[in-house]
Amino acid sequence: MGFELFTAQKSRGYEPKISIRSRGQIAFNVGAIIRYDIMSYRYAQLYYDAEAYMIGINLTNNEQSEGKVKISKRKDGSAWLSAKSFFNYFNIPLPEKGSEQPEIETFNNMIVLKYPSIIEENMKLFQ
Repeated sequence: MGFELFTAQKSRGYEPKISIRSRGQIAFNVGAIIRYDIMSYRYAQLYYDAEAYMIGINLTNNEQSEGKVKISKRKDGSAWLSAKSFFNYFNIPLPEKGSEQPEIETFNNMIVLKYPSIIEENMKLFQ
C-alpha cells in the first residue's frame, strides 16, 4: 500500500455533520458534503416521520421532483437547504439560538436525521 497525499481544504473536521439552524436552514459540513456527494446534486426532497421524530433528505437532480428544495452552494464548498417552510408546516421546533446537530443515518439512499429537539418538545406534551 502506498502513501496517499492529503489535499483537502481547511475544515473543522471531516466527520459528517448536518446542522439545523435557528433560521430553518439545514447545513452540511465538508464531511457530509463529501460522504453524501452533495455537490453533484441540485435539489433535495424533505420528508418527516412524525412517529419516529425523524427528518429524511432525498438528494436528486430531477427538476420534476415534487416538493424539491434547491441546494444552495458557495464557492468555498459549503452547502445548505432553506427549509423554514418545511419546519413550519410540520410544527417542528427550531433551535432558539445557533444550531443543533442531529444524529445522522442513511436508509434506502435517504439521509435520515434523528432530531433531538423534536423528541424533547413532544415529550413535554405528554408530561
